[in-house]
Amino acid sequence: MEKRIIALPLILSMLLSFAACGQKTAAPEKPASAQNETSAAETAAQPATADEWRALYRQELQQLLDGGEQIVGAWVYDVDGDGVPLVALSTVRAIYSMPQLLLNYKDGSLIKKDDIEMDGTGGAVKSEALFCEGTDYLIDRIQGASPGLWSTNRTTLFDISLQDKAYTQADSFSVDTTEMEEEAMRVYERDPDAVDAAGYAKKIADETDSWIREHCADRQILNYADEMTSFITDGYIGKNPEQMRAAVGYLEHALGIDLELDESLYAAEE
Repeated sequence: MEKRIIALPLILSMLLSFAACGQKTAAPEKPASAQNETSAAETAAQPATADEWRALYRQELQQLLDGGEQIVGAWVYDVDGDGVPLVALSTVRAIYSMPQLLLNYKDGSLIKKDDIEMDGTGGAVKSEALFCEGTDYLIDRIQGASPGLWSTNRTTLFDISLQDKAYTQADSFSVDTTEMEEEAMRVYERDPDAVDAAGYAKKIADETDSWIREHCADRQILNYADEMTSFITDGYIGKNPEQMRAAVGYLEHALGIDLELDESLYAAEE
């Protein structure tokens, strides 16, 4: 009988201990304030609705078409990965492998850039528009191919400023070519044919590439000239309806919008 009396308090103690352990492992309820903060953060992180950016893009592109602006090349791609594509357009046939207009969308606003510097896309001077996947960067690179133009090389990195609602210059770089030019001149004086202009140009490009990599790290670098779709039709120098039909069709399909094309504004020039 005495053993039973001793065992009973021991059993009760163990039961109370198990109950306490169960209470400790239960997850505490999140305070109402914390729940509200999480909900607000999730709401703020929601991407823009398609209707918002599509309406702004359509308005801008329709104004372009209504003004009779030609489109000779285009590229639509979500470079930064935020769910809204970048639109890059070439409107000048002579330098069609460079975009003359960029459209983007950030924080409820249309971001537009139509003042990209360019000196040419081949021959003596080469311009390139580069983009870093996963960023809003635009890298405008200009480089001369001949000794007299090496010093004109410059590379400018633009990023989108939410405060200014625009592409703004974030950094710039140029290679000091003084020693290259002096060395090339000495070689030229001995043997004009021995000057390795391509080798010097590559050295400038390599140094520029290293600078770009400092900003883009291991992200993929996309060159507009390689990614764009050209709508140039053989046999036409200026505007023509066939070119514009192809351009409008591409933009409508890529953006999921409808555009109106007045072909009379693009009649073949006499």
